[in-house]
Amino acid sequence: MRRRYGGIARLLFLSIGTLVLVASTATGVFVYAMVRSTLIRQSVTEAQSMAQGAVVNLSHELKTHRSRTLAEDMADLATAGTYVLLTTRHGQFLLSKGTPPPSQPARGWSGAPASGWIRVQSTPYAYARRALSIGGHTEYLVVVHAEPYVQTLLDSLRYILVLAEALLVVSLLLGTHLVVRDLTSPLERLRAFADRVARNPGLKERLPTTGALYEADLVTTGFNQMLDRLALAQERERQFASDAAHALRTPVQVIRGYSTSLTRWGQLDPALRSRSLAALQAETSGLGDLIERLLVLSRLDIDDVHATYRAVSLPEFFDRHAPELHDTTMHHALDVTVEPGLTAWTDEALLLTVLRTLLENADAYARPGTPVAISASRSGPGVAVRVTNQGPAIPPDELLHVFERFRRGPEAADSRHYGLGLAIADRVREHLGAEWLVTSADDETVFGLILPARPADAPLSEGRAGGPGPNAEGPGTI
Repeated sequence: MRRRYGGIARLLFLSIGTLVLVASTATGVFVYAMVRSTLIRQSVTEAQSMAQGAVVNLSHELKTHRSRTLAEDMADLATAGTYVLLTTRHGQFLLSKGTPPPSQPARGWSGAPASGWIRVQSTPYAYARRALSIGGHTEYLVVVHAEPYVQTLLDSLRYILVLAEALLVVSLLLGTHLVVRDLTSPLERLRAFADRVARNPGLKERLPTTGALYEADLVTTGFNQMLDRLALAQERERQFASDAAHALRTPVQVIRGYSTSLTRWGQLDPALRSRSLAALQAETSGLGDLIERLLVLSRLDIDDVHATYRAVSLPEFFDRHAPELHDTTMHHALDVTVEPGLTAWTDEALLLTVLRTLLENADAYARPGTPVAISASRSGPGVAVRVTNQGPAIPPDELLHVFERFRRGPEAADSRHYGLGLAIADRVREHLGAEWLVTSADDETVFGLILPARPADAPLSEGRAGGPGPNAEGPGTI
């Protein structure tokens, strides 16, 4: 298919082509004017030299050869192409020899400047006027020299310049076309590829970089990155829709079952009515918590998190949030142990969120009568915050999947434990720039975080860290 110029290409081509045409024309005119001016100066200089030489020769002849007439001496000066004219100081004609030019200056030879240049019928003439003393009187000798070769040279030069300019313009316009094509072809590729993406939003193909034009490769790379982000957003939307459908199915079925029981037998059995209403209240309350967690997970997935990182004193943090942490462990006592003077570089709200999630998870799986513990201590260059519970050990193969969504163990103490808590905690952990520290063995399970102690320990200015990067610590560590 024949390639047509678009708006940008047409504008570039016309702009550059106009500049090339103007520049080449101006260059040709400048060269022609410079050569013409140089030739004129040379011709006038030659005429001045001829006039000065004629005055010297005539003065010498008048003194040494008195037998010769002035007309004979002037005839010797009037060689081919040279016209010699003698006038008075007031411009009156006295004598001339040679072929006179077809025309003369508007003010006459005596009224014109002492030297100059005229052009008559395509033939240039250079002239010069000098004073000549004859018999005690001062007269003026005018020497006019035809310069036909100068006009021939100028005509040839003009022809050559026009031809060279035409060739130059054609070659530069061709080069401009190639440059414009190279500049706009990446845009055309992007447009065509964007049309394909619009027709097929799920397209996995990406536009390759050519390496021919650095700026075009930058645009192509940015376009590919945009497609990657759009694909990721679409995948997260599909994941969220799937998660929501999976999570809401069970509580909706429970609510539907109790509603059916109330409709059929609620009026006949007051005890059944009371149990059903209590169960409906509990399920609707849990359903609200589930929806809130799904929304939190969605915001974390799209990075809609506004975090403020600073140095947080952990002893003060645990003192300030002790009531919230104790309320999270509804079924077990909470023990808190923090090294004095311990500081972590983190966001306080996000840290509280992940700790409450870990405490809720520990409270759900700890054995009755056993406490849940939080400890904070130094761990290498960072700070380790651990949540420990005493309960059934998590099998090593199961430990690899604990952060997956809707993954819940069979021993949960709370029937409304939906399996989203650790998935949320893992996304928050990414925003904190922390690493997981997880062990489960010998009737004790630990979920911990290694937090950075200083800003330089993690690229927190970007708000994200690398993969989970768990530490190896004992059996079952991930």
